[in-house]
Amino acid sequence: MRYFQVPAIIRNAERSAGNTAEQLPLFVLSMWLYGCVRPVTAGVMGGIELILIAVYPILYGFGKKHGKFLPASTIPRYIMNEYMAVASIMTIFGLTRTAAAASSP
Repeated sequence: MRYFQVPAIIRNAERSAGNTAEQLPLFVLSMWLYGCVRPVTAGVMGGIELILIAVYPILYGFGKKHGKFLPASTIPRYIMNEYMAVASIMTIFGLTRTAAAASSP
């Protein structure tokens, strides 16, 4: 019951920090691997990730029900993390086709 007596701004900060810490290991690993494969694209995706992290506390505070708009921040982050991880692994193990190989019969 004590948790509900905490001011809303503190709950928002705890929730935002917890979500960032929850996604941090996958983000760091996938960003590092993807940076070895495509550094410029990895930098752009990292910037988008930072913007989505910054928007998270704002979205948490909107609506009658806390967290109503959170998928607008979390789902794109999950998708980007998974994309970077899968694309890195596929490239490292040679599971991707180059443009020249794709056009040849």
